[in-house]
Parts: sequence; C-alpha cells; structure tokens
Amino acid sequence: MLTSIPGSAGTFRDVKNEPIHRWFPWIEGFSDELPRLAISSEKPASVYDPFLGSGTTALVALQMGIQAAGAEVNPFLRFVTRVKTVVAARLAREPRSAVEDRFQQLIERAESFEADPGLLSSLFSDADYFERVALADITRVKGAIDAHAQFGVDRDLALLALARVLVDSSNMIRRADLRRRRESETNGQGKKVLPRFRAAIEMMIDDLDSVELDGADLGPIWQDARRFPGKGEPTYEVCVTSPPYLNGTNYVRNTKLEMWVLDMISKSGELREIRDNAVTAGINNVRLRALRRSFNDPKINSVLNALDENAYDRRIPAMVAAYTRDMSLVFRATSMRLRPGSALFLDIGDSRFAGVHVPTDEMLTSVASEAGLELVESSKIRDRRSNDGSPLVQKLLVFKTPRPRRIRATFDAPVRRLERLVDDRPFGSPPFSARNWGHAWHSMCSYQAKLKPSIAHFLVREFSKPGDTVFDPFSGAGTIPLEACLQGRVGWGNDISPLANQLTTAKTVRPDAKAVEVGLGELLAFVESDAGSASLDSIRNWGMNGPMKEYFHEQTLKEIVSARSWLLRAPRDASTALLWSACAHILHGNRPYALSRRSHPITPFAPTGPTEHRPLAPRLANKVQRLLDCELGGNWTDGISTKEDVVDIDTSFRKADVVITSPPFFGSTRFHTNNWMRMWFSGWEPEAFEVERERFLEYRQARDFSIYERVLAALHRPLKDDGLVVWHLGKSRTFDMATELADLAAPWFLTEGVFEEDVSLCQSHGVSDQGTTHTHQFLLMRSR
Repeated sequence: MLTSIPGSAGTFRDVKNEPIHRWFPWIEGFSDELPRLAISSEKPASVYDPFLGSGTTALVALQMGIQAAGAEVNPFLRFVTRVKTVVAARLAREPRSAVEDRFQQLIERAESFEADPGLLSSLFSDADYFERVALADITRVKGAIDAHAQFGVDRDLALLALARVLVDSSNMIRRADLRRRRESETNGQGKKVLPRFRAAIEMMIDDLDSVELDGADLGPIWQDARRFPGKGEPTYEVCVTSPPYLNGTNYVRNTKLEMWVLDMISKSGELREIRDNAVTAGINNVRLRALRRSFNDPKINSVLNALDENAYDRRIPAMVAAYTRDMSLVFRATSMRLRPGSALFLDIGDSRFAGVHVPTDEMLTSVASEAGLELVESSKIRDRRSNDGSPLVQKLLVFKTPRPRRIRATFDAPVRRLERLVDDRPFGSPPFSARNWGHAWHSMCSYQAKLKPSIAHFLVREFSKPGDTVFDPFSGAGTIPLEACLQGRVGWGNDISPLANQLTTAKTVRPDAKAVEVGLGELLAFVESDAGSASLDSIRNWGMNGPMKEYFHEQTLKEIVSARSWLLRAPRDASTALLWSACAHILHGNRPYALSRRSHPITPFAPTGPTEHRPLAPRLANKVQRLLDCELGGNWTDGISTKEDVVDIDTSFRKADVVITSPPFFGSTRFHTNNWMRMWFSGWEPEAFEVERERFLEYRQARDFSIYERVLAALHRPLKDDGLVVWHLGKSRTFDMATELADLAAPWFLTEGVFEEDVSLCQSHGVSDQGTTHTHQFLLMRSR
C-alpha cells in the first residue's frame, strides 16, 4: 500500500504543463502522480476508473503498459480521454513532418475561412458567452475542421484544440464553477481565438514525441458509474478514482461551452438529461420529491438531521443524501467490476455547509462497507479550507474487494446458473414459449400481469431442490408456488390480495375430490334457493369499466351474488378455494364459458353483445370437473398459502430455503383495479377499493420506494443462512428496479448478479399490461 502521498498528488496543478495531460487541463482533476503511485503499489494488468474525468488515470495506466477502462457521464470528457489516448497513440506512429503539414494546412484554411454562425446550434446563441468577433472565429475554425478533415484522428485532435481555447476566448472563466469573467480577470490576448488555436495545435504536435502508448489499449468507457456490469463485461484488477467532491460544483455545466461547440448538445433539455444521469454532487441536480430516506449508519443520519436544522437551502441535505445514496450504488457496481481481492484507491475530501461538517470520507467508508468493501488504509493527502475558512482535509481511502470464499465453485454456481438461464432463454423456445405451456392449473383463473409459467418453472428448477421450501411473498396467481409443488418442493405463497390468496391456496394443496364435489353441490343448491331473493342494490350501478348491471342478465347477476354469499361463509380450506377460483374465472370473458356478456377475460372492459341469461350451475360444474381431472404428478408436494402484508408477515412457523418472486413492477398495473370484478367476488365491497388499495405495494412503492427496506428485512427473517433471493423485475426508461433494490438490500443481502432481458417487443395479448417496462431483470441476492 501507499505509505506517504505528497500533497501535490491531489491536484491537477503540477500536471497541467506535462505532455498530453495538458491537452485539456481539468481543474477538478488530480495529478498523474496519484494513479502512478497506486498502480505501482499493486502492479495490476488492468485498471478501472469509474470517474474518468479528463482521463488522467487511463492515460497513466496506458503509459505504464496497462489496460485501462472506465466510466464517465460527460460526453465531452469521454471525448477528451479518447483523444489523449487512442488518437494520440495513432498520430504518434506517423512521421512528425506529415502530421505538421496537415495541421498547418488546416490552420491556414481556418484563418481564411468565412465565418458561418449557422455552424453552431441555437442553444446558446442568445447568450453573450463570446464577443461577436470571437464567436465568428470559432465558426471559422470549426468550419475549416469540418471541411479539411471530416473523418479520422486529425479532426478529433483539432476539435480538442478548439475546445481547449474556448473558455479563455470567452467572457467566462472556470474557477471550480464556470462563471462570468470579472474586469480584473481579463488576459493579455483578449478574446482572440485563432492565435490560441494555432498555439494549442503546435503544443499537441510537440507532445506527440512524448507519447508511449503502444503497450496497451483503452477499453470500454461506460456512461454511468452506478450501472451494474452486464453479461460478459470484463473485470479489472485495481481501481483508481476521484469521485465528484460534495461541494456543490456542477461538473456538467462546467463544460457546456465545449459540448455546445462540439455538437454534443443542441437542445436545452440535453444538458439537464446529462446532469440527471450524473452522481448528485451539485445543488442544481437535486430532485426534492424523491430523496430523503434513512441510512443504516446513524452517523450519516445525524449529519443529515443537522443539515435539516441549519442549512439555508433545503436542497443541501437532499444533495448530501442523494450523493451518499448514489455513491453507494457506485461502490456496488465497482465492486462487481473488480476481481476478488482487488484494491480500490479513492481520492476524496470532506465538506462543510451552513456550519455543519460533512465527513464525506467517513460516510463513503460506511456505504462502501455495505457493498462488501473493506477499508484497509486512510491517508491524508493535503489540508484544505472551506468557504468559511474552516479546516478540511483531502484523503486517499484504500479499500479491498472481498476475496473468494473457500468453496468458490459453490459460491459462484447460482450466478452462473442465472447467467446461463438468461442467456439461453429456454423459456423462450418451444415448447416452453407456447402461451398455454405448463400444467392446466396455471389457467385456473385469468390474472393480469401473471409471470410466465415457464420462467417460474426454470427458476424453481435451477435454484431449489426437491424438499426445499420455496417462498414467494408476492404470489399473485400462484404461479411460482404451483411450479414448486409440481417439482417436489414446498411452495409457499403469500399475497395480501384476497383474490391472489384464493388462487394460491387452490394451487398449493392437492384437493380432496369428494370434499370439492360436496361443496359444489351445497353451493349450487344454495344458489338455486337464494338467487330469487338476492339483493343487487349495493352493486347494480357500481363498477370500474361500467356498472355491473351492464355485464350480466339480472338473473345471472343474482346467481353470482348468491354464490359469493355462500363462499364468504364457507370454510377457508383448499376445497373452498378451488370453488372460489373456478367461479372467479368464469365471471367474465369472451367465450361461452363466461357468465358475462362479451368482455376481456383478464380485465373486464365494457361489455358488448346480447344480454342473455347464462346460468352459473352448468358452467361452474364444468370448470370444476376439468380442474379435478388434472393429474398433479408423482412429485407433487403440498404447499402453504398465507395472506399477510409482507412487511409484517409472521415467518416464525417455517424457514425458507430460497425466495423466488416477482413483485409489482414500478409504475405497473394496479392489480386490484384491473381485477376489480374478481376482487369484489373475493370479498371486497365497493368502498374497499378506496381504502384497501393503500396497503398494496404498487401504491406504497410509488410514493416511497424505501418501503422495500421493510420488505427486505421481512424476507431475511424466514430465509435460511446463506439462502438465495431471485427477483424477477421490470426496468423502464425512468426506473431501474434492480439497481434500487440492490442499494436498499445491503444490511441483509449481498447482491451477486443482475441480468437483463429485452421485452420491448413482447406481445401484450390485447391488454396494455406492460406499462413502461422495456426490460425484464433477474436479480440474485444472498442472505448475509
């Protein structure tokens, strides 16, 4: 490790005049000395930097003959890194005289080129960032670059040279933040662009003699340091980085002039979009509506509470909370990109807001620990000062990723199995891809957004063994518990919905055929005697897609009301659940089995077609008989069904070997609303739809996704030591469920893998039940 670090290593000051590094000085960067010392201490074959900035770590690594890769949200800084490495290496291999001749022609052409304001987008054209003469010169140079070298490395080098001189040629100045230049801050050359551009080109060509980048290549540059690595992405042996300091600096806005002139942004919303995708470090990319939640470390919460009381701007505590949360995700993603036992060198400084000290190094150490990283060294680089003169410190934190467990094959097996499952997609090939594949009980009752039975089949098969207890806390239609029971596991399904509970109960216990037949006879006898006097007052004019009276002949509706009345008083056992599920299925649909006028079999949209009496008795008897005729197979094992709020579920009576579940996707279907008729039949009265919905997870997670902290704690209680949780999730353009869950799970679970499946082109079978989901995610966790 590093025994001492000179203070000069923590700033860009001493490197801003060094070859290649000086091609674009970055005030927020560190010296080349820091990555050089870190890399020399570890002697790795590859280096990763999740915050590339102007590419210092990548450049140093390549100069040392070591592979480099990283992440950077700012498109201009990604461009800078590529030019300093890939472009520099290619030009350095050419004869210097040939390079000089080409660029001399370019400069001469720029000096005589006709100015064309139309070369730049109108995004900042109304702002006086440049004097008119300077802006005209910028368009001359840019036009000459486009005309002289439309392709290849010459163009990239020339564009970086132009970008290098933009701020010095403008009415702006970069002092931490980009701001307007004061009168005292003018420079000797005024706003002249062309002389600066010529000097930049000549300096870059001179530096090509110092390029030694033939021994290694620049690898991928990802756009988001918080993104979990996907299948097949490479891993690295050391990480050297400096994340954004928690100082309010807007790292995106600082390069808006460069992004504008280089055509990386053309609309105002694009700058905001880049900022929104960055780690929150500035006050202007704070979103107040979705932020504050408690952390597991009371010290972090104490800092946030102090900021709540003292900060002059309520965005400050929100910024600190969001920064800590974002960095927690960065640590998790980075840990997954590093090989076991790798070192992570992190340069960071503390902060102070409204008199409150924010120990950023301690806060990051806390969330890094939750990501499985162990702090092995903390060294002071230099002393600093806050805006109010208070002392601050810049430190280097060194972490180690966990080494592999002693039985590595066992540890990695679930990850490999999940990776293979998502890669091979056996559930997407015949016969498993057929809509009606699987046991007939999967079709016991239609249910919106039901997990595909073949996916449940393979998840159960791959992540459990016969005799295991497979727990699904959001069982819905009972798909996962049913597959578990069919494969000789104890399928344990839980759901707060009365409809889901009835379906899960019916699908997890082998029915006593005699008891079902007796119950059916009693039910039909009651309907025959009661239907004539059944009251329709409470539901005749009620409904979600039209009043109930429009769906049924009046006599049919009375029979349904009578059947519901009998079922609500019947014993709560598997036989009753099967009868209830059969009744619920035939309530509505577009086939002769349905009791309603023609409607959708999943969601009862407004009905069409003639109104006619459709007797319940023959349709229910036929449905029940078909269910009883189904063979359950010799591996069948009875399961368990519970009906509790998952955050409060009583798990003391049984332990689970594995949790396999698919919770409501964020922003997804409102299950109780779209299943409104069957929910009513299962026991809800009309007023319950306003009251009970507040208990449903799809509502609670939309208001505050941190509800999953309670969910995760609840799942941890019944899970055996080292047990697995396999999540089937939905990802939309605006919300990444796997990433959010992994962030919350650290106190109870280790995240072992995330794999994705594009479902943007999947059929919805006539129902818009996909919401905004375009990707299905498979998230694997292991109990701590």
